[in-house]
This record gives sequence, structure tokens and C-alpha cells, in this order.
Amino acid sequence: MKARLLLQKSPLAIFLFLLVFASSCTRECDGTNPEITISNQWDHPIFMEVIRNGYVTHNATLGEGEQITVMVNSERIEIRTREYGVIFPDRSSTTFNARDCWEYRVTAVPADDDDEHILELSQSFR
Repeated sequence: MKARLLLQKSPLAIFLFLLVFASSCTRECDGTNPEITISNQWDHPIFMEVIRNGYVTHNATLGEGEQITVMVNSERIEIRTREYGVIFPDRSSTTFNARDCWEYRVTAVPADDDDEHILELSQSFR
């Protein structure tokens, strides 16, 4: 009864109640390592590398339409790609801070010139 009276008379109490209620609705992270999916939507095969702290942790060759998913520690991650099987390959890279409980998607897509590619980065909470 007293709590009800307090809520009716105090705008600050109402604000605090809403703040506590809203904070309980946030998503919580269970410490799951970040997941990165690298896919190739370019019509040339690519060689990709996942680099953490200057060291290559994962690498693979991906044909058009192929993808690979890797899990990494939460740190600064660099993804490098290059055209596979040619003397002067087209290269691209992207760098981001990977955080626990997030999924990252790096997609190699054609640039304005079909002989070049760029990397598109997207992320979502899991």
C-alpha cells in the first residue's frame, strides 16, 4: 500500500521503477565467443585469412557462393581476402573489434568494377 502511494505522489519514484523494469528486459551475454561468417558473393574464388594479434588463426579458399564460420576470442580482428589463382590478385581487408555474444558477417561482393571486390561487414546480437 505504501509503495502504491509513493508511486502516485513521486515522479522520481515512477522514473526509477521504469528504469529498473527496462533494465531487466535487456539481453544478457552468457560469454559466448564471437562468431564470424565469411562468405564469397563475388564471381572469382578468394583466399581469406582471419588475423588476431598479428597471427593468422583461420584461412580458407572460398569459391563463389561458399562460406565458412569461425569462432574467435573477443579482440581486434582483421579479415583479409585476395583473389585466388592469379598473378596480380585483387585484395581487400576489414578490421573490427569482436565482442562476446555477437555474430559478424563479412561478405566479399563485386565492387563497381567487376574485376575488384570489397568486403561488407554486418553484425547482430545472438
